Amino acid sequence: MSTVRKIALNTAFLIAGKITGILLQIYIVAIIARYLGTAGYGKYAFAFAFLSFFQVLSSLGFNSILVREISRDKSRASSLIGHGIVIRFFLSIFSFSLAIAIISLLKIPQDTTSAISILSLILLFSAFQTPEIIFQVYLELKYSVLINLGNKLLTLGLVLFAVSKGKNLNFFICIAVATNLILVLGVLIFSRKFVRLKFSFNSSTLKWIIKESWPMALSAIFITVYFKIDTIMLSLMKGDDAVGYYNAAYAIMSNLIFIPGAYATSIFPIISSYFKSSPDSLAKIFKRSFKYLFTLALPIVLGGAILAKEIILLIYGEEYLPSVQAFQILIFAVGIIFISQLVSSNITAIDKQKINMWLTLANVCLNISLNFLLIPLWSFIGASIATVATEGTGCLLAFLYTIKYLKIPVFSKSHLQSIRLLISAGLLVGVLYLMSSVHVIPRILIGGMSYVAGLFLFRWFDQTDMKMFKQVIKLK
Repeated sequence: MSTVRKIALNTAFLIAGKITGILLQIYIVAIIARYLGTAGYGKYAFAFAFLSFFQVLSSLGFNSILVREISRDKSRASSLIGHGIVIRFFLSIFSFSLAIAIISLLKIPQDTTSAISILSLILLFSAFQTPEIIFQVYLELKYSVLINLGNKLLTLGLVLFAVSKGKNLNFFICIAVATNLILVLGVLIFSRKFVRLKFSFNSSTLKWIIKESWPMALSAIFITVYFKIDTIMLSLMKGDDAVGYYNAAYAIMSNLIFIPGAYATSIFPIISSYFKSSPDSLAKIFKRSFKYLFTLALPIVLGGAILAKEIILLIYGEEYLPSVQAFQILIFAVGIIFISQLVSSNITAIDKQKINMWLTLANVCLNISLNFLLIPLWSFIGASIATVATEGTGCLLAFLYTIKYLKIPVFSKSHLQSIRLLISAGLLVGVLYLMSSVHVIPRILIGGMSYVAGLFLFRWFDQTDMKMFKQVIKLK
């Protein structure tokens, strides 16, 4: 199977699985949010935001380095993954202990403290999810997708049971812990198809992994702070209701960015190997990838901004109407993340992970500063603006560095072809407005079809694109 086709099929399978998983996740979140109410859901979201700071301490960005190195030499898979588990096991114990110590010192409501203490149990077995990277290395992401889908279905069943029995916040937290443990067991079972783990303890290998990973570790910490500090600051400055409104919109946004994540996950092993074997191919892959991701991002941003009210009402109900404006702002962050995921993966693949580290540090500083400035003025709307401004700044800097490294011109005559894409986007907007009296789901489907039709009608895709599409879908 060709590399192009394997990347595309993995991305397509991952996207299809992710779409199903995201629909399930949104349904799960909607049930929990409606059942707990804005204040209760705010506590639920705060618990997960708090945990995320310690989850990143338990992994410290090792996975990207392990994927990169195993992609270049698969014979090292067993040893590297085994060492990764050993390191992460000790980090997990440290993270759990630190989380419990910090939560005991914070002056927050008892029910929130209890929820966080229970949720922190996830840290104790997180190290054993490390073998999941082998699915990415071998471009066999279907296993990861199927494991996660099964886990989502189990979660949905347990959540529906909890609602029917009138359970409290802590029961929903226990569901998260139990299903996470089952997810880890699934990864351990299915990963044995590709790799047999060796839990060795070679000091030189451990030192090498740590040396290579520390920039990624700091980047992961900075990214987590950047993505979650707004929820923590909102909780402390404006209360649980503001957190509930913000995270209702944010949950949709965070689920929508699965597309660039799926693509980056599929392509990362390839560009990592090309950096050593075929550096000239990197620029070509980047330009095509940018084109495809931007083409996918544009209708999501435009459609989300136009249909924000209908989407919030459909998922959460009238209690969450204040979330509409936050969603209209945050949807622009989704479009930006489509590009930032791509450039971040390329920077790591070319062994320049320190660049990502400094960029994410700059993002953290900017985001915290903007949150301090805007949350007191506009609450969760201010946090939304801060997120978009920070995403835009970080993405622009990373993008400029990437095209400079790959020697891609900022402007060229080929960019004039983008008018074809804009016309197709205009067609989408027109259809959405003309169908304003129609239910949101048919509007999304018909609007999406009109956009795709416009792309082909106005020949946005060139001959190279069409050849690649044919190569992807051919059966032999």
